[in-house]
Amino acid sequence: MYWTNWNSHSPSVQRAYFTGFDLESIITTNIRMPNALTLDHKARKLYWGDARLDKIERAEYDGSNRIILGKVTPQHPFDLAVYGDYIFWTDWVLHAVIRANKYTGDDWVWLRKEVPRPMGIIAVANDTTDCESHLESGFSNACLVLNGGCEDICTLDAAGEPICSCFPGRELIVGGTRCASSDTNCTADSFRCSSDACIPYHLTCDGIGHCADSSDEDTTYCAFRECHDGYFQCSNNRCVFDNHTCNNMNDCGDGSDELNCTCTDESHFRCASGTCILSSFRCDHDADCLDASDEMNC
Repeated sequence: MYWTNWNSHSPSVQRAYFTGFDLESIITTNIRMPNALTLDHKARKLYWGDARLDKIERAEYDGSNRIILGKVTPQHPFDLAVYGDYIFWTDWVLHAVIRANKYTGDDWVWLRKEVPRPMGIIAVANDTTDCESHLESGFSNACLVLNGGCEDICTLDAAGEPICSCFPGRELIVGGTRCASSDTNCTADSFRCSSDACIPYHLTCDGIGHCADSSDEDTTYCAFRECHDGYFQCSNNRCVFDNHTCNNMNDCGDGSDELNCTCTDESHFRCASGTCILSSFRCDHDADCLDASDEMNC
């Protein structure tokens, strides 16, 4: 996303990813009051108007290759639009809506005159992407729904499945959807917050923000994740320890860890209280039954 900054000491044109990551000022010189701003998506060019220096400029998306398109006609450009081979702008001093060639700034045409204070302007393209036609043809972009489950960057593979990647200086962590600083290490039973702190994994997605930035409760992460080995996935997507299922305690919060609890001779042990635990937890010198019957007669 791109925007103008009117800061009187350091006016600029700035940009950042939608998450706010990698904010940078791409235009910082020869600029006073950047009013208008628009993007030419097809040509991948950036246009802006300076209401104090009375000019309209064009540059690459990164701010390089600046070209002044008009410095005489614009008196106070307020808003800009691009369509086809033309730029359109509203001007508060000329009280007009004007069109010019977007490549050279020549061929001015006054589309409207004597407009007291023309404000915003948009150009609606005839070839705007028709989302309905894509849906009817069976095409769907998984990255458009909760960013495909990715925290930073979502792209599609050849099969149309989302692939997650990270911004510079960050790397994918366990699960392949979230990112954290490359120099932060957490144990397998920990969750790495986006702020790079580590918290116990079982505290994630429990409705309480344990990370300073609450990334452990991120909606996208909690909706798409699968629990690590050694954990039971609750119906509400919480993850609880396997040995906390079928123990007559609502560890999930929705009771799903206490459903379908049938003790079998092969894989479960029935406590004297009637609850079930995994057979591997019997006689392990750690009482898993509430009545400690799993540690008796060993």
